[in-house]
Amino acid sequence: PDSTADRVERPGTVRATARTELRDAMLATPDPRRGEELYAPCGACHGAEGLGVADGSVPAIAGQHYTVVAKQLVDFRHGQRWDIQMEHASRMAHLAGGQDLADVAAFVATLPRGFGAGHGDGASVGLGAATYFERCERCHGPL
Repeated sequence: PDSTADRVERPGTVRATARTELRDAMLATPDPRRGEELYAPCGACHGAEGLGVADGSVPAIAGQHYTVVAKQLVDFRHGQRWDIQMEHASRMAHLAGGQDLADVAAFVATLPRGFGAGHGDGASVGLGAATYFERCERCHGPL
């Protein structure tokens, strides 16, 4: 992986490398069982079940779409996305390339979300917005 200095000095090269790595992950045949092994270090923060921390400081990733997990990992690895808590994990040496990313992303996608999905009646939209701004906006940006 490129050093931080390389990321700053050669952004075009980093973006090309990131695109190649993401392409490799998307073209790989994922092995979720192998991904479970690769996920072990991630579980130290995200939890063994991928449910994060209740206050949102570490996001729940369980059940996230495979492509989203792979893209976010690539972005962290190549300095396209940054978070103080992911700084130590950004190199993710145990994830050597596209196949490893595919495997761990596939495993994360199989984890039960821990909450239901669906559409409500709109009665709690204000609460949802407040929760988003409190727990999600820091990483995902304003609506």
